Amino acid sequence: MTQTQQQPPSKISPDTAHLIFRPYLIRAGVALAFGIFSLIYQAPDLMDSGPAWVNVGCAIYLCLTGVAMWEFLRQEPVPEAMRSPLSMAAAAWVLGPVALVGAQLFSAGVMATAIILSLALLVAGIAQLVAGGGYRKEFPPARDWLIPGAVDVLTAVATVIAIFVGADFHNLLGIVGSAAFIHAVFCSIPGVGYYLDTRRARRRGWRPKES
Repeated sequence: MTQTQQQPPSKISPDTAHLIFRPYLIRAGVALAFGIFSLIYQAPDLMDSGPAWVNVGCAIYLCLTGVAMWEFLRQEPVPEAMRSPLSMAAAAWVLGPVALVGAQLFSAGVMATAIILSLALLVAGIAQLVAGGGYRKEFPPARDWLIPGAVDVLTAVATVIAIFVGADFHNLLGIVGSAAFIHAVFCSIPGVGYYLDTRRARRRGWRPKES
């Protein structure tokens, strides 16, 4: 009886690793900074500042996350077909902050903030799952977006549930901030991995292509 052997995961080229490790580390750094901010916000002297810290903080976090995604999308190795769903994720992260700033300016309340956050995260999460699930064989780094996508979807659901159990701005920030720490871990792992792949390739004589 012939035994079917499992093929090992595809290795990406040093050229690809060199181009994509930075966007991963940028997103990880942004997520870590926001997660730390969400912890600092627990301080008593900041808790009385109302929704401003939450709306503005989340707006900056989403916007910078979108910037990291755009940086990933502009790299040449990313398949053209994969850019469409991830562009939708980036757009959600960039448009969400506009709505959050509007909610703050018009004092729309915690319900508006929760709806905006949940919609932005849900769209971004589904888009990442589509990209990761649909193109992981064609482009192995696509699978790196599966866990972040799932985290965003679950965070969106948790945000909606929190509103129905009486959560306030402080609780919303805690939910999104906790998810940010998870993003920091699962984006830094591939980012550091690709960076180390690049370093090993350099020691073997590889050099990046000229722009």
